[in-house]
Amino acid sequence: MKREQFLITSTIGWTDTKSTWNAAIRAIEGAARVLADAHCFSYKLTASESTKDDLGFCHVKGSRTWTNQANGCSVVFTITKQ
Repeated sequence: MKREQFLITSTIGWTDTKSTWNAAIRAIEGAARVLADAHCFSYKLTASESTKDDLGFCHVKGSRTWTNQANGCSVVFTITKQ
């Protein structure tokens, strides 16, 4: 059985690949923390959505939007099953 791969992309050019959905979510949260530390601002998760396969068991795509609390700029991370 082939291992699943999830491609993570963002509006700021950050990309990564993870082998599980939960690992992809954790990677996005880590990237948001690094982004907040680099800019000395706090970011808040403002939107989250996901789409499952036809049977409703496996995630196939999704996105998470993190918004800067100081100036309102948003970063969108998108997860896509390969």
